Amino acid sequence: MFDTALAEEIERGIKHEGDDGLGLLMIDVDGFKEFNDSYGHPAGDEALRLVGQVLGGTSRANDIAVRVGGDEFAIIVPDATLMSLHGFGERIRRFVADTPVPAGRKQEHVTLSVGGALLMTPRSSEDKARLIVEADRQLYLAKHAGRNRVSIAGEPLEGEPAD
Repeated sequence: MFDTALAEEIERGIKHEGDDGLGLLMIDVDGFKEFNDSYGHPAGDEALRLVGQVLGGTSRANDIAVRVGGDEFAIIVPDATLMSLHGFGERIRRFVADTPVPAGRKQEHVTLSVGGALLMTPRSSEDKARLIVEADRQLYLAKHAGRNRVSIAGEPLEGEPAD
């Protein structure tokens, strides 16, 4: 679903050039394996459910939020700017960090690392791979900068020149 939806949004961007770009947020639950090991799989399932609810509840109608696998999620954000993409990532991060997850008889908190990139004027299907690679790179930077943070590429990616 993720690959198809992203390819469709890139095609839409190729056909309808606008002032804003196509954003991608890659989201990872920090320390999910340790959370699961400490509190059990039911608590881990609750944590994933919480993240899914936050993504669904904070996304606009034209955003596409998906679980990529395990504890990783992605949101395809059409009509985005660097500022709006960063603000969206921060809202998601803060909301999840502030919302307790039932963990047995306790309430625990999980945090997210969020990486994002923005593609302006897509020109070809190869732009999909470039967008994913940059968003993943930003996710890696967020995790290695201490987790529970958002890292968005500082400059939008420009589409490849058409052949």
